[in-house]
Amino acid sequence: MFNKDIEKLNFIVENISNIEEIIKRHDDIKGAYEVRNFIAHDYMGVDIGLIEYILRDKLPELKNSLISIILEK
Repeated sequence: MFNKDIEKLNFIVENISNIEEIIKRHDDIKGAYEVRNFIAHDYMGVDIGLIEYILRDKLPELKNSLISIILEK
């Protein structure tokens, strides 16, 4: 059981890393990665209104871009 859990965890981590590398190569979603870094490292300086706008208006667009990129691969 323990080995299966380790295998699953390794699979998940590897795929997250793959997604990160894919994102870094695509200019249309590179901005999303930069926003993520800003939020993660300067969360006290984040404008909540801007985050709300991104989630409401830009997240569906990002989702579609990610799906297209994943299907290309």
